[in-house]
Amino acid sequence: MIRKEYFGAYVYDYAMQMYLLFDKDSYDTFVKLRDNFSILSTIDGDIVQILRNEEFIKDDAVNYYIIDNGDYDNVMSAPMRMHFLYTNRCNLNCIHCFSSELSGAKELCFEDKVKILDEMNKIGMCEILIGGGEPFVRSDIFDFINECNKRNIIVKIFTNGLLFNDSNFEKILNADIAYIAVSVDGTNNEEYALTRGVDGLSIVKNNILKLKKAGCKYPILISTTINNYNQYNPIGFLEFTEECYADRLKIRATKPNGNILKDSSVMINPNDYLTFLGTIQKKYNEKYAEKFQMDLTWGDFRLYYDYESGTLNVLDADLPYTDYGCVAGKTAMCIGADGIGTPCGFLPDDMQGGTEENVIEKSILDVWHNGKSFILTRSLTGNKTCRECDLYDTCRGGCVARNSYYNHDVNGVDPWCIKQFFPLKIG
Repeated sequence: MIRKEYFGAYVYDYAMQMYLLFDKDSYDTFVKLRDNFSILSTIDGDIVQILRNEEFIKDDAVNYYIIDNGDYDNVMSAPMRMHFLYTNRCNLNCIHCFSSELSGAKELCFEDKVKILDEMNKIGMCEILIGGGEPFVRSDIFDFINECNKRNIIVKIFTNGLLFNDSNFEKILNADIAYIAVSVDGTNNEEYALTRGVDGLSIVKNNILKLKKAGCKYPILISTTINNYNQYNPIGFLEFTEECYADRLKIRATKPNGNILKDSSVMINPNDYLTFLGTIQKKYNEKYAEKFQMDLTWGDFRLYYDYESGTLNVLDADLPYTDYGCVAGKTAMCIGADGIGTPCGFLPDDMQGGTEENVIEKSILDVWHNGKSFILTRSLTGNKTCRECDLYDTCRGGCVARNSYYNHDVNGVDPWCIKQFFPLKIG
């Protein structure tokens, strides 16, 4: 899928499940080839070879389709990905949950949820991240996954892993999805119960093992949110991931929203989280690197380990916008179970979408381009310190939600400033 953008083109590679960005000249070449394949002979041979190697050309024909949503200045024509809170209902009430405050809100009917998929397909959105609430409290989640598959939309599921039972196990096992991410926020029963309110760690472990032993086709991720209750045993998360034969361990830190606002002591501070990261990376290098993948994040940033320098670093990824602020409302969109679109579920209430930003009453594109909350996130002014920083192109000022919470100013300097904490030398 190639989608026209103000900078050229946004490309989704279905085989690799990757986003690629191309300039205007590249986009023009894609269009010309689509319209008249005979011009291939006039294109530089090295470029043709790249197009063949990457299978933009296959069996002497173009192997792509193009979507044009119109021309927009410094704004992506549509979101790159969709975070969809499939339901507000949940069998838990976790201390760090950002969505539990909405548990009593109205939810879309199934037909309206499918309408969202129709528009996503039309405007070139190729990936949906399904969370909640807990998706598996609803039996129609499997019908929804099938509807995604029909439209060639890549599905990623986020679950607490407690509801895999005899009635749905075969459906979960055979689901056509990219992966399941199971939230595991404790290395022992006590830690897990402190965060999630139930003694469920052994249930989750058994459910994962049951899927793995049954030969599930997709990767299983252990997704962990580090807080002040579970930060003290980083090695335990590596051991748990290995014991479950999981494919990947994903680590992130708490953010200030939802239940955390009731008890801020749950939230980890950057120095403690940095200690956690250093410890877990060192042990991973020593014992686990060949057994499973590990993704470490710092706010909205992916981290990577440089073996040559022995340091943990922030991944410098290309951002398809020039505005101040994180990706909220610039590349990503969240849709609540009630259909209300918002730039990010972690933003403070006064920056969230309102009823007038419902994607059933309006189109996704209308909400994306004209919704008040989206316009607001694209009009942040930032601050001089960030704008003059040599890491600004990578960081763009950091997490808007965190700035709002700590600084009481969305344009302030992120207290988790990457220049202050990275690179991190791993002992």
